[in-house]
Amino acid sequence: MAIEENREMKVAIIGFGLIGRERYNALRELQRGGFPINEIGVYDPYIPEENKYNSGIIWFESLKEIEENNPDWVIVCTPHYVTVEIIKIASKWNCRILMEKPFGRNYKEALELDSLFNNDLINRCYVGFNYRFYPGIQKIYADYRNGLFGEIINMNCELGHGGNPDDANTWKSSPELNGSGALCDPGIHLIDLLNQFCIYGIVPKYGTAHKGVWNTGIQEEVNLILTSKNPVDGKNFSINLKSSLVHWRSTFRFEIWGDKGYGIVTGRGRSYGPMEYVRGEKWGWKKGVSQRESEQLVSLSTCELSFYDELKALFFEKNNDGGNLVYRLEPCNSFEALLNMKLYEDCFRVII
Repeated sequence: MAIEENREMKVAIIGFGLIGRERYNALRELQRGGFPINEIGVYDPYIPEENKYNSGIIWFESLKEIEENNPDWVIVCTPHYVTVEIIKIASKWNCRILMEKPFGRNYKEALELDSLFNNDLINRCYVGFNYRFYPGIQKIYADYRNGLFGEIINMNCELGHGGNPDDANTWKSSPELNGSGALCDPGIHLIDLLNQFCIYGIVPKYGTAHKGVWNTGIQEEVNLILTSKNPVDGKNFSINLKSSLVHWRSTFRFEIWGDKGYGIVTGRGRSYGPMEYVRGEKWGWKKGVSQRESEQLVSLSTCELSFYDELKALFFEKNNDGGNLVYRLEPCNSFEALLNMKLYEDCFRVII
C-alpha cells in the first residue's frame, strides 16, 4: 500500500552494510527525482564514528531515537540472526516496515514474524525481493501470464555465487546465524520468483545438498526437482532449481519452456554479466535461419535500478492500469513472504 500522494515522508534505515547502502542510494535517487521524501536517516552501531563525519548522512544513535523521530517507513537491512529481534521492536512503532529477505531463517521464525502483524488492517510489513524488479524478469513474467509460451513443459532456474576464501569465517557460513545456507540465501530469491509464476502451487519432490567445501554445516549447494500445475490445462510440469554458494562463476538463469516457445533470462549485472531476456518460437529455424538466430532479444539491462524500482513501486506507485489487464510483479508483502518460507520448509524436507 503506497504512502498518500504528495505527502513528504521520513525513512529510517537500520543496518548500513552492502544492502543498506543500496537502499540509501535508491532513496537518494528518488529524492533527486522529485519524489516527496523529506528525510533519510541511518542507524548502524558498527559504523566507526570517524566515518560518520562529513558523510552528509543523518545518523541515529539508537533505535529509541528512530522511534521518537516517527518515520513513515523503516527499512531493516541487518544480518538474518538479528533481524527478527529488530522487527519485534519496530512492529510496535507507528510506521510501515520493509525488511530484507528472508522472512526469518526458517518457517517457525516466519510464523513468529507474521504474528506481529496479524491485527493490522493494512499491510504494514513488506520483504525486499529486488529480483522481482529486474527488467528481464518483469518481461518474462508478463509473457508467461499472457500465454506466449503455451502449455508449460518445464521451468529451470539457477543462482550461483562464487564467494571468497574468507566465507567460512563469516556469519553467512553458520547454520545458527544464517539458516540452512544456499537454499535460504540466495535460494529464497528463486523460491519467491517461482511462487509468483506458479499460481497453482508448487510441490517439492526430491533434492540433494552439498556441504563439503567449507564444512561448517550449511548447505553449500542445493539441487531440487519440483512440480506445479499448468495455467493452461492444469497438467503437471516440472521445475529444476539450483542454488549455490560454491559456484565459482557467478550465474543467474531463469528459463520457461512451453509447447509454443520459450523464454530465457540470463545474468543480473556486475560479475554475472548483463541481464538478457531472449524469447524464441518453437521450430524458429523453419524461417530459414538457425534456432538461435530466430530468437528475439527482448531486454538487455545492467539491473542497477532494481532497488530504486522496488522502492518506487512500494512507496509511490499503484498498479492502476485504467481497466487494461497488465501483468507485473509487485513488492512482496508479508503474506507472500510467509508462503515463500512455507515452500522453503517443504523443500528442506525433501533434501537427502
